[in-house]
Amino acid sequence: MAYGAGIWYQPSKQLKGLARDLGPKQSKCLRIALGAYKAMPVRSLETGLNVPPIDLYLTSVKAAFEKRLEASGMASYISQASQIVKTHLRKYGLYKQQQQPIQLDISNWLEALKKTLLEAWKKR
Repeated sequence: MAYGAGIWYQPSKQLKGLARDLGPKQSKCLRIALGAYKAMPVRSLETGLNVPPIDLYLTSVKAAFEKRLEASGMASYISQASQIVKTHLRKYGLYKQQQQPIQLDISNWLEALKKTLLEAWKKR
């Protein structure tokens, strides 16, 4: 079911793409293995069969894959090849750099929010 997950799976808070489609298929297989009704929660099925949720399983497969790449030295080779391709694409204007995430000063933002809420409360 998860063949090649080290390549195609990207861990995130929400399952996306193929990983999202594997969830219902896994639960169907678990129901068949246990002979359970549809009303039984999926987490109970996973616990009963000692099977991790699909997102945790795929994340562990991805982590093991990356660990093997690092141990074999292929990760640095792939990184160098990727850099060469990026440089080539930039040369022809085909590669756009990813935007840097916006850094927010949370403490100032929270203070401003408290002040705004306090003023709104006082107006009531």
